[in-house]
Order: sequence, then structure tokens, then C-alpha cells
Amino acid sequence: MTSSKFWDETTISVILSFPQTPAARLSFISLTYDLGSSSTTALLGMGTQQSHGKNYRLTEYNDRLDAANKFWAHPLVLVIVMLDAQLTELDRGVANNNLEVTAVESSVASVSGRDDISMPQLMNNAHTALKGSIKLLDAIHWLSRSLSVLTEVGDELNTHLSRSQPFSSSSNKNVNKHTSLVIRDWVQMKQYLQDMSRLCDSLEADPVMSEKRCQAQIDILYSKMAQEDNMLNFSIAVASTRDSSAMKALAVITALFLPASYIATLFSMSMFNWQASSSSSSSSSGDGVPQNESMVMPMIWLYWVIAVVLTFIVIFAWRWWWVSQDRSFSKRLPQELNETPLFDNKHVREDLQTGFWQDFFPSIGRRR
Repeated sequence: MTSSKFWDETTISVILSFPQTPAARLSFISLTYDLGSSSTTALLGMGTQQSHGKNYRLTEYNDRLDAANKFWAHPLVLVIVMLDAQLTELDRGVANNNLEVTAVESSVASVSGRDDISMPQLMNNAHTALKGSIKLLDAIHWLSRSLSVLTEVGDELNTHLSRSQPFSSSSNKNVNKHTSLVIRDWVQMKQYLQDMSRLCDSLEADPVMSEKRCQAQIDILYSKMAQEDNMLNFSIAVASTRDSSAMKALAVITALFLPASYIATLFSMSMFNWQASSSSSSSSSGDGVPQNESMVMPMIWLYWVIAVVLTFIVIFAWRWWWVSQDRSFSKRLPQELNETPLFDNKHVREDLQTGFWQDFFPSIGRRR
């Protein structure tokens, strides 16, 4: 959205580029007024949304120009007509935006306890209404600046014509008559521009309030989504508690049967000869000479050596793996979160200042 003016001793130029929201029928106007010949040249650009239509007629602009036919002598009448049409479009856009915001508020108010309403769709509608309010507010600011620029250009033109009129040649009566009409019409046109500026200021309150209303509805939707997430997390926590209770019960039952299972497994090994006791009893009862056959095999110590060593190896390997993974995770996590690395040339995080073996044997670090 741009507005600019150019002025020299012989011509005055005004260029206005209209905002896209609300969609204007014309996209820009470039107007040049030649003071010497009292002629006006204007270039109009059709809006992009209207340029593809068939049999499109600028009836609204024609009606406004016909209504302002007594001011046709003034070079700025076309620009004022276009700005007046833009003000009407802004008024319609503000009314439509208010309806959108009201619909969003109604939908948000009825979302509690209903499963047929899509929260993402509501959020999308609220953001759409919010964007519309912001764009309308920008368009109102553009129109206010354009009216100020146009008033300044008209005042400069009126001042210049008032100064140059007494020095004009008396033979050029048509030019003097046209200049007098331009000076006379500017009084009413300036008053009309001031009225438009006041209307523009009054329109600004609605988009500002609509923006706040939309933001409030977005906050409510985020709050409702957070509540749903909390309920979901609560359900997951309850389910996890139930699962942990079941696992705890299984662990207790396993612990109860574990000693008996271990003893049964141990005694079922071939290291024990349970037949030795019965055979020795039968031998001693038969011939009166006891047999020296032991119930426990002599190599039973090999079982305990291998079992104890293997147990320590498994515990050592598990501890090695756990400490390595924990330290690797502590180093990698901040890098993935785009934070300061834990290891630096200047400082190291406190919980990683210890060495690997101190982490492996926590009792060593506590003693020191």
C-alpha cells in the first residue's frame, strides 16, 4: 500500500495504489494535472479480482461521478470519488468481519461438551477472522493517510492558483474561469475530505475491537485444547499406574516362587546324586559294609565358580552400557535442542565434571 505526490511549477501528480483488502474494483490511479493547459490525465488500473470477469462495468464509479458533476472542473474529483468508493468497501468489510467474529464467538461458546465440532477448524476460522481484522485496520490506516495526502495536495494547488490568478493575462478568460471554479470547488471538496477522514477514524474502532475479540477466542481455544491434553495425559497416567500395579503384583508373585524354583533347578542338576543315599543304605543293609559314594559330585565347585564369574561379567557389562548411554545422551540432547554444548573448552556442566570410572563407581566420587 503506497501513496505519493509530486509537485513542480507546471504539473501536479498523484499516485495511489489501493490495498487488496477489501478487494477494490480498481487497483491504482495515476493522475497528472497540467497547470498551463488546465487539463487532467488519469490512468486507472483494474483490480486483479475484477479483471477476469466478463462484461464488467464500473457502475458504482459512474454513479458517483454523475452525482459530483458540478465538481468536474477540479482535477482531484476523480481521486476523491475513488477514495469515497474505497471507504464504502471498507464499511462493508468491517461489517462482514464483525459477523465473522460473532460467528466464531458463537462456535467457541458451544464447543464445550460437543464432539461434532472440530477444534482445528474453529482455530482456523478464528485465525482467518483475526487476519481479516488486521488487514482491514491496515486498509483504514492507508485510507487515512491518503486523505491527508490528498488534502495537502489540494491545499497546495489552491494556494498556487490563488497566487497566480491575479497575474494571469486578461486575454485568457477561459483559463481564469477554470481557475476560479477550481478554487471555489475546493472549499466544499476539502470539507467532504474532512468528513471522510472522520468517518475513517470512526471505522478504526471496530477492527481494533474485533482483533481483541478474535485473540480472546483463540486463547479460549488454546485453553480448551490444553485441558483436553491434560485429561488425556491424566488418562495415560492412570493407565500407566494400573499397568505398574499389575507388573508389581507379577514381580511379587515371581519373587515368592523364585527361591523354590531356584532350589528345584539346582537340585535337578547332575551334580547331585540322589541315588547314592538309597544305594548306600541298601548296601549296608545287605552285607554290612557301607559304601563311600557321595551324594554331591566332587566338581560341584566348578558350577559356583562359573556362575559367580558370569554374574559379575553380566553386571559389569550392564553398568558399562548404562553409563555410556547416559553420558552420550547428556551430550547429545542440548545439541539437538540448539542449546550450548555441555562440553566446552571453558566450562563443563557440573554433573559431567566427573570421569567415566567415577560415574561407573558412584561410591568413589562420594568418598572424594
